[in-house]
Amino acid sequence: MNRLVKLFSVLGIIIIGACSKDEQTSGPDYNITYDLHIAGGTIVDGSGEASFAGDILVSGDKIAYVGAVNASKIQANQTIDATGKVVSPGFIDAHSHGDPLQANNDLLRNFLRQGITTVVLGQDGTNPGYFPSDGPERDLGSFSKWIERVNQQGTGPNVATLVGHGTIRRLSGGGEKDRVTSEEQVKMEQLLIDAMKAGAYGLNTGLEYVPGRYADAEEMAGLAMVVGANDGLISSHVRNEDDDIVHQSIAELLEQGKYARVNASHIKVVYGKTRAQGDAVLKQLRDARAEGIQVTADVYPYLASFGDMSYLYPEWAKREGEFNDAAINRREEFEEFLRAKIIRRNGPGAILISNGEYSGKTLAEIVAITGKTPEAQIIDLDIMARQPPISL
Repeated sequence: MNRLVKLFSVLGIIIIGACSKDEQTSGPDYNITYDLHIAGGTIVDGSGEASFAGDILVSGDKIAYVGAVNASKIQANQTIDATGKVVSPGFIDAHSHGDPLQANNDLLRNFLRQGITTVVLGQDGTNPGYFPSDGPERDLGSFSKWIERVNQQGTGPNVATLVGHGTIRRLSGGGEKDRVTSEEQVKMEQLLIDAMKAGAYGLNTGLEYVPGRYADAEEMAGLAMVVGANDGLISSHVRNEDDDIVHQSIAELLEQGKYARVNASHIKVVYGKTRAQGDAVLKQLRDARAEGIQVTADVYPYLASFGDMSYLYPEWAKREGEFNDAAINRREEFEEFLRAKIIRRNGPGAILISNGEYSGKTLAEIVAITGKTPEAQIIDLDIMARQPPISL
């Protein structure tokens, strides 16, 4: 199981490329000088088996041996004492955002500092590549160019990328339409084919967001067939994660699973109150697997979510034009809807603003400053966020 080495210490954990007792053959070669000797650690190899005490020997960028050694016989250019530490393979972040080509993100090295050695980009229906980091223009052929530039420049962690459904929907001309034309469908499918040939691992959908929320079953089936034909994966932020709709949303993903492998991103039951609700979702997935659907799910280990304010909006205020109309002509109705949503999401103290003037403050803290109601404040914050910057 030789792998490229990624090595650093995080909270008493030493992260390295995949390591396994499979490396224990006839013992280490004491006649050579290793580049690295990690001594005396507790090894968790990622296989699911119990941890074990042992050493790791590295030559170049390969793990040469894992297991017990005679330390007095080992010759190494560098030795790390791992006593009292866990030695583990690097972690994979299955749902990441960012672009290693953006100048302000340090090649995604922030992931390395958390012990993450592989990130999967292209989430929630969008992906880097079609919108180059050095300009806002849309370039239909830029995805392969983006991969070439990433390879040339390098990154902190390893990078895998999915294709955003929302991105190719916009590039095909489908945009925020209720239904794409047959010509736009063909363009989407060709963009997906081209991207997968260039190195993308499959498709990611954000069906709770604009424009993905307007995709119908026929549109998604066509794209799923392309993914399956190219041995890819569909990973989906499903259409709705609310407790009364989540089963329908997962069923929609399982329909796509008839054509390709599928994964439910950050699976959860929003507003869920009981363990039974979560168990029912897991049973739905297990039943599908028993029927031959290749479905998986990932989860984040905290009771929160991150997205834009449109999560809270009614269906008639999602698109920009609809939002503008609702904010002006249906303001009272809009605020009434938001008031109920805020209460259901545990109140204004549970909503944290992540950017703009009030970044880092909860909605409760903001309205204490402005004197507005929480629902009015959300609308006004979004109005301000949509304003073009002022040039001085």
